Amino acid sequence: MTDFERELRALDVEWPAAPELRLELARRRRVRAVVAVALVAALAAAFAVPQSRSAILRFFHLGGVTVVRVETLPPAAARNLRLSKAYTSAWRQARFGIRLLLMARYRMPP
Repeated sequence: MTDFERELRALDVEWPAAPELRLELARRRRVRAVVAVALVAALAAAFAVPQSRSAILRFFHLGGVTVVRVETLPPAAARNLRLSKAYTSAWRQARFGIRLLLMARYRMPP
């Protein structure tokens, strides 16, 4: 042993406490990450096959539109849309505060 090593060993140094190793927590995170990656890979593989994709979407009721052929249509509800009422230029100008310029073939009666 050299003199330098002896001097170092003779020093009375207070070292800070070593931090606790959280290996168990790191292992749990790693396991969770592996499980998540495996689930994503399995889901991607399932959606890659058209038959399984449509079965999964049907199971979750995400299939889209269903077309059903019937002999007679159900009665339609009557709606009052007021589409036939013509508005005058004076009414439009009073309502919107501007004069609307329309092409000749689209002009409405004044």
